Amino acid sequence: MSVQVSAAPLFLPLDVFVSTLLHGHDPNWRTLYRAAILEPDLAKIPTHITEAEKEIVQRAREFFQQNQNNLDEEQALDSAMCTLHVFRSTLKKNGARFAAKGSEAAQ
Repeated sequence: MSVQVSAAPLFLPLDVFVSTLLHGHDPNWRTLYRAAILEPDLAKIPTHITEAEKEIVQRAREFFQQNQNNLDEEQALDSAMCTLHVFRSTLKKNGARFAAKGSEAAQ
Protein backbone atom coordinates (compact mmCIF):
# COMPACT_ATOMS: atom_id res chain seq x y z
CA MET A 1 0.00 0.00 0.00
CA SER A 2 1.37 3.38 -1.03
CA VAL A 3 0.53 6.45 1.00
CA GLN A 4 1.19 9.94 -0.24
CA VAL A 5 2.29 12.33 2.48
CA SER A 6 1.75 16.04 2.17
CA ALA A 7 2.53 18.78 4.62
CA ALA A 8 -0.28 19.72 6.99
CA PRO A 9 -0.85 23.38 7.75
CA LEU A 10 0.47 24.25 11.20
CA PHE A 11 -2.98 25.12 12.49
CA LEU A 12 -4.75 21.99 11.22
CA PRO A 13 -5.24 19.61 14.15
CA LEU A 14 -2.88 16.69 13.68
CA ASP A 15 -5.62 14.14 14.37
CA VAL A 16 -7.74 15.57 11.53
CA PHE A 17 -4.81 15.42 9.12
CA VAL A 18 -3.76 11.91 10.16
CA SER A 19 -7.30 10.56 10.05
CA THR A 20 -7.82 11.88 6.54
CA LEU A 21 -4.45 10.50 5.47
CA LEU A 22 -5.05 7.04 6.97
CA HIS A 23 -8.68 6.58 6.04
CA GLY A 24 -8.51 8.18 2.60
CA HIS A 25 -11.79 10.02 2.91
CA ASP A 26 -12.76 13.58 3.58
CA PRO A 27 -16.20 14.00 5.14
CA ASN A 28 -17.95 17.26 4.43
CA TRP A 29 -17.25 18.63 7.91
CA ARG A 30 -13.53 18.42 7.24
CA THR A 31 -13.88 20.28 3.94
CA LEU A 32 -15.85 23.05 5.64
CA TYR A 33 -13.41 23.12 8.55
CA ARG A 34 -10.49 23.61 6.18
CA ALA A 35 -12.39 26.32 4.30
CA ALA A 36 -12.84 28.19 7.58
CA ILE A 37 -9.25 28.03 8.79
CA LEU A 38 -7.69 28.63 5.38
CA GLU A 39 -9.95 31.52 4.27
CA PRO A 40 -7.77 34.59 3.53
CA ASP A 41 -10.70 37.05 3.53
CA LEU A 42 -11.39 38.07 7.15
CA ALA A 43 -14.95 39.10 6.27
CA LYS A 44 -15.80 35.56 5.08
CA ILE A 45 -14.27 33.63 7.98
CA PRO A 46 -17.23 33.92 10.41
CA THR A 47 -19.60 32.46 7.79
CA HIS A 48 -17.21 29.59 7.10
CA ILE A 49 -16.81 28.92 10.84
CA THR A 50 -20.60 28.78 11.29
CA GLU A 51 -20.98 26.38 8.35
CA ALA A 52 -18.24 24.11 9.68
CA GLU A 53 -19.69 24.12 13.20
CA LYS A 54 -23.13 23.13 11.89
CA GLU A 55 -21.66 20.22 9.93
CA ILE A 56 -19.55 19.09 12.90
CA VAL A 57 -22.63 19.06 15.13
CA GLN A 58 -24.54 17.10 12.46
CA ARG A 59 -21.76 14.52 12.22
CA ALA A 60 -21.64 14.16 16.00
CA ARG A 61 -25.41 13.57 16.01
CA GLU A 62 -24.96 10.84 13.40
CA PHE A 63 -22.50 9.06 15.68
CA PHE A 64 -24.91 9.31 18.59
CA GLN A 65 -28.01 8.21 16.65
CA GLN A 66 -26.30 5.29 14.92
CA ASN A 67 -24.32 4.15 17.97
CA GLN A 68 -21.18 4.28 15.85
CA ASN A 69 -17.87 3.83 17.57
CA ASN A 70 -15.19 5.76 15.71
CA LEU A 71 -13.02 7.24 18.44
CA ASP A 72 -10.57 8.80 15.98
CA GLU A 73 -13.20 10.81 14.17
CA GLU A 74 -15.02 11.71 17.38
CA GLN A 75 -11.77 13.12 18.77
CA ALA A 76 -11.16 14.94 15.49
CA LEU A 77 -14.66 16.46 15.73
CA ASP A 78 -13.96 17.67 19.27
CA SER A 79 -10.58 19.06 18.30
CA ALA A 80 -11.95 20.85 15.24
CA MET A 81 -14.81 22.38 17.23
CA CYS A 82 -12.38 23.65 19.89
CA THR A 83 -10.09 25.07 17.22
CA LEU A 84 -12.99 26.88 15.55
CA HIS A 85 -14.09 28.30 18.90
CA VAL A 86 -10.59 29.64 19.62
CA PHE A 87 -10.33 30.99 16.07
CA ARG A 88 -13.68 32.82 16.38
CA SER A 89 -12.71 34.26 19.78
CA THR A 90 -9.37 35.44 18.45
CA LEU A 91 -11.02 37.10 15.47
CA LYS A 92 -13.49 38.91 17.75
CA LYS A 93 -10.73 40.17 20.05
CA ASN A 94 -8.51 41.27 17.19
CA GLY A 95 -11.45 42.79 15.33
CA ALA A 96 -12.33 44.93 18.35
CA ARG A 97 -8.68 45.92 18.73
CA PHE A 98 -8.40 46.91 15.05
CA ALA A 99 -11.67 48.86 15.23
CA ALA A 100 -10.41 50.79 18.27
CA LYS A 101 -7.12 51.60 16.56
CA GLY A 102 -8.97 52.68 13.42
CA SER A 103 -11.20 55.10 15.33
CA GLU A 104 -8.17 56.54 17.13
CA ALA A 105 -6.41 57.12 13.82
CA ALA A 106 -9.47 58.85 12.37
CA GLN A 107 -9.50 61.44 15.19
